Amino acid sequence: MATLTIPNEFEDGDVISASEMNANFDAVATLINNTRLDLENIENDHHIVNHSFYHHASISDAGYIVFRFQTYCPNGVLIPKQLSISGLIAAGTMDVQVYENPSSVSNPADNNIMSSVSSTSTDYTPHAVTAFSDTSIANNTPVAIKVLANGGALSQVCVTLSFLAQHVDTD
Repeated sequence: MATLTIPNEFEDGDVISASEMNANFDAVATLINNTRLDLENIENDHHIVNHSFYHHASISDAGYIVFRFQTYCPNGVLIPKQLSISGLIAAGTMDVQVYENPSSVSNPADNNIMSSVSSTSTDYTPHAVTAFSDTSIANNTPVAIKVLANGGALSQVCVTLSFLAQHVDTD
């Protein structure tokens, strides 16, 4: 990680020139402009990445909504850790499935399922939190989260998928 070196130090009562003061500002500006803020510059090589999605409209019985995103973790991998869901369930269940690199992004239904959870809660408190096995997802991988209504309508669905981003040395 880059460090800041101030070229000129002053004490109380010193007469300073504009060029000396500007050199100090230039040192700060150079450090800021040349520092890449990514995993290479984070001393602790782990951080949490959350993807949250909200769907306000109703999902009718046997209907579904799919949330899609691409993973982003330069120089590293994402390790799925937790899936939290909440929503208003009129009756029946809310089923949530998470797919890695699905063959169909509009209606994923293949063998690349990473996690599946169901909930019958009728309030809006987060529930049905599930953990994943220790798998990792490469950078720029498509992920789909499918929320299905079974036996009743859903509304105000909120899904949060939490990842641990881990730096991978390429040396």
